[in-house]
Amino acid sequence: MDQQIETGAAGATEPQDRKVLERDAVKGLINGMGLKSEPAAAHLLSQTARVMGSDITKPDCLLLVSSLMLEIRPTSAIEAMLAVQMVAVHEAAMRLLTRAASGAGFAEAADADIRGAQRLLRLFADQTETLQRLKGKTGQQRMTVEHVHVHQGGQAIVGAVSLEKLEAKGGVR
Repeated sequence: MDQQIETGAAGATEPQDRKVLERDAVKGLINGMGLKSEPAAAHLLSQTARVMGSDITKPDCLLLVSSLMLEIRPTSAIEAMLAVQMVAVHEAAMRLLTRAASGAGFAEAADADIRGAQRLLRLFADQTETLQRLKGKTGQQRMTVEHVHVHQGGQAIVGAVSLEKLEAKGGVR
């Protein structure tokens, strides 16, 4: 079942089996996305391609879809599913913005497309934040500042204090 597949280099072709390409893409997703099963990876790959309006049987599509998924660097099935959603939301927002920018149609339709794209882009930002939280990279720290008086001859500690560590060092009596 060898097919002629365009390589993109001056019209040259080389025979490759589409099933081999699909299997390699699925294995790459399993290895790079924290997935444990081939059916799950194949399903996510197929979903992403459909959302992008691409044909998963084309090598260029396989390369693009697997590259997008790997760039997001999910490390679990939940993160991989979120990555598919993020690709879908991004694609939909870009389609709306492209349609609005084309100038075809009425101004009201362009405004509606822009409003829809704005909602999708906000959703994408929320998804990005959720992904960062799942990965433990929130970057947001909370600091509580309390008013403390330290009188002459007293001592104070600034920073995180662990009672166990102080007791181990003999600092608490």
